[in-house]
Amino acid sequence: MGTAVVLGGSIAGLLAARVLCEHAQTVVVVERDDVETGAARRSGVPQSGQIHNLLAAGRVQLERWFPGFMAEAEAAGGVLSDLSRTARYQNDTRLVALRGQRQLTASRELLEALIRRRALAAGQVRIVLARARGLEFAGSAVCGVRVEDAEGRSETIAADLVVDAMGRHSQTAGWLAAEGWCPPRVERVYSGVNYVTGVFSRASGVPDLGLALIRYSQGAGPEDLYAAAASAIEDNRWMVLLAGLEDHWPGRTEDEFRRLCALLPAPFPEAVQGEMEAPIATYRMRDNQRRRYDELAHLPARLVAVGDAVASFNPTWGQGISSAALHASTLSYWLCDQPDLGRMPVEFFALQRVVVDAAWEMSAGADLERTAPSGPGTVWARMRRWLRSQIMLAAIDDPGVARRVGAVTAMMAHPDTLNEPSLALRAVLVNHRPGAGRPDASARVPRR
Repeated sequence: MGTAVVLGGSIAGLLAARVLCEHAQTVVVVERDDVETGAARRSGVPQSGQIHNLLAAGRVQLERWFPGFMAEAEAAGGVLSDLSRTARYQNDTRLVALRGQRQLTASRELLEALIRRRALAAGQVRIVLARARGLEFAGSAVCGVRVEDAEGRSETIAADLVVDAMGRHSQTAGWLAAEGWCPPRVERVYSGVNYVTGVFSRASGVPDLGLALIRYSQGAGPEDLYAAAASAIEDNRWMVLLAGLEDHWPGRTEDEFRRLCALLPAPFPEAVQGEMEAPIATYRMRDNQRRRYDELAHLPARLVAVGDAVASFNPTWGQGISSAALHASTLSYWLCDQPDLGRMPVEFFALQRVVVDAAWEMSAGADLERTAPSGPGTVWARMRRWLRSQIMLAAIDDPGVARRVGAVTAMMAHPDTLNEPSLALRAVLVNHRPGAGRPDASARVPRR
């Protein structure tokens, strides 16, 4: 290709740009925010001030595209927590440890800055500060993008391929409809998640527990808490997240935040002992959202979409960055097969669907189970959900089941790998042991 244009300069767009360096002479990233001002202050990324988790799949893909990325992130202050420094809880029961599940924790601002620097280092990538206003067509193919800068000046950037990485509020579907194309169907599963993040100073060095994740069954958390996370990040800080459902916003004041964290297991009470370094940040994710490009029989050629522009998920599963990285690798796989870019990109969206299905089944599936536990679906579908719930319950204290579930939640394996009858049988037997997987099991952590 001569020129490839990426709409959106956040993580999904930057990773797509890196992939396109292997296939295009020039890669233009159209980004409306001045990224050099810092991701935490960007209007285009309203969730940037919240906690972010880099799953194993994201770590592998970032290291693939940017060799030495993890070492660079650690040198910049990111914290790599190994098995002994990571704690996962279901209700107040600490789950068995998963070997090999190292977690890099850092702010979104640091991760995105490192990715941007490495992507721009390729030399072929340049960023244009402008808003994308529409697509240009030549017959049944996209041939360019209309953009407008901050002063209102407009231009058209010619393109051999356009990648939509504009996030959850992408305008591409509307642009397609305006040109007579059928827009993708939008699939939604309600989540109603509110999350609140506080940043606190911490002592220098790697803490005994650098990362903790808690998920509560409905009604089991203190004061209706739905989920919580604490991660040690760069500049000797803690980033702590509290999540509620519906109208519940836990910890919106500093005193309330500290008081609620004191009721949680380690390291939450310790994480909020230091000085609060930034105002409490709030964000609401109403639903899991998916644009079904994979269902369309007619698509314009030379146009694909990645990241949240295709699917965005309940953030408490931490899948966003890893999904974006896997979408970029899907783009690479498709382009390396030397597709005819003059034809509809059906093969790309079919490949991408494997990744989206995996993330969607975990996050949207869990929300569907919570909001509609008896349906919808056939008897077999309900039975499958019941078996999946048995497997998730057994993963609390059975190492064998936990390894299988851990690979799926880290996006290193597809959820279909949990459908083996032998695994379901093992889970049911484990759950029928006295006290297994229950909140009153011996591994329960007392609240403070």
